[in-house]
Amino acid sequence: VVLREAPLFGGLSGEELYPVGEIAEIVTRAPGDVVVRQGDPGDALFVVAKGTLRVKKDDKLLHEIGRGAVFGEMALLDGAPRAATVEAVTEAELLRVPRGEFEALLDESPEIARAVIRLLLGYVRGKS
Repeated sequence: VVLREAPLFGGLSGEELYPVGEIAEIVTRAPGDVVVRQGDPGDALFVVAKGTLRVKKDDKLLHEIGRGAVFGEMALLDGAPRAATVEAVTEAELLRVPRGEFEALLDESPEIARAVIRLLLGYVRGKS
C-alpha cells in the first residue's frame, strides 16, 4: 500500500507494483540511526513506510520526510555517490529496493521505467 503513496510508483496499478513489492525488503531504524550517508555509494532506493526522517546535506538540514517519501533514487540510477545524509528522527520502517534488482525490473517493466522517467522530468522541471 505504501508504494502506491510514493510519487515514483503512484501511477502504477497493483499488478504493476507487485514486482516492486517482491524485491523490496523491510528495514527498521531507531531514532538517530543513519540510513544513508552523503558520499556513500548508492546501492538502493528507499520508501518511507512509517516514521519521520531528516535529510541533511553538508550537515545542513534540508527537510524532513515521512510516509510515502522516496529517497536514494538519484544515486541508484546514476551511480553517483549519495547527495545527502538521511537519518531517522523517530522509529522508522522503510522499504529498501536494491539497485541490481531494481535495474532488472526497469528492463522488464516499461510501466516502471516510464514512472522513473516522469519522476526525473519532474526534477528537471523543478516540480519535485
